[in-house]
Amino acid sequence: MTFRGGLVAATMAVMLGCSDPAPPAPSIEGVAPASLRGTTWRVAAVNGQLPNRAAIPFISFEGDLVQGNGGCNSVFGQYTYDGAGGLDIMELGSTLILCEARVSEFEARLMSALDQASRALIVHDQLVLLGRGVVIVLDPTVGGHPGGGPASSA
Repeated sequence: MTFRGGLVAATMAVMLGCSDPAPPAPSIEGVAPASLRGTTWRVAAVNGQLPNRAAIPFISFEGDLVQGNGGCNSVFGQYTYDGAGGLDIMELGSTLILCEARVSEFEARLMSALDQASRALIVHDQLVLLGRGVVIVLDPTVGGHPGGGPASSA
């Protein structure tokens, strides 16, 4: 994760540290991407929690499909995006491979957060998905490969 990524993830962790189980979506300044189509993002944090270092969870937006990997299992579903920040991810599913407990817990948090995400913003070079009590921070990838470093496509 880049320094800015760490800063965004740390900010999200502090913002979500309140006791309300479903606080409203945090107010974050950013720019709505014109489109999500054809982009791939490495998951940097879900509600302030970092993924297992050995896993490389990622999310791709292709056509009207969202797909990726939570660190062990494949994730998939459909999405709509209005070009002004409005996001709806629906019909989420995943494969059911038995994974290390920490990876499985992170995947469950990611799936739940994706289901609640309703806004998409670019903050610095990261895609941030927001919803009621949800902040998913995604790092850009190089050439659509989740193991790559930062890229400027969004």
